[in-house]
Amino acid sequence: NVDVHTIIREITGHFSAMSYLPVDLQFAPENIAVKGNAQRLKVALENIISNALEASGVEKTVRIRSEFHPRDASLRIDVIDSGEGIPVEQIDKIFDIFYSTRGKSRGLGLAITREIIKRHGGHIDVQSSAGNGTRMSIILPATVNVQEVADEPRIDR
Repeated sequence: NVDVHTIIREITGHFSAMSYLPVDLQFAPENIAVKGNAQRLKVALENIISNALEASGVEKTVRIRSEFHPRDASLRIDVIDSGEGIPVEQIDKIFDIFYSTRGKSRGLGLAITREIIKRHGGHIDVQSSAGNGTRMSIILPATVNVQEVADEPRIDR
């Protein structure tokens, strides 16, 4: 089981330390886990969060929210930026391999992200309009009551 909240805190802590970009985190509840590969989920979340931070620019807050839906046992993670938004005609293309709205990008990040999320039984929804920012919602199967698993073996003294 993977605690995605811990992964998100690590990612945002890393980005905040590098560039002092404000990130507002709100997780509810905390004891949620998803089945899967922590490293791959980290890559997917890092791609979404870094895109949001880049789109928002300096002095604009990126909001990250999570919500557990017990009815369908899913965790919804919303990454909301305050950037320029994505024009409607481009939304369907942003997950295509080699498609990029930025000249310096290779267009791999969101294609890889979608595949990782799909392989974890989830999906990504996008809400955006030009001039109004973007909300990327990652929906993953999840469970309650995470049992903490240490990365390294414990030594009792």
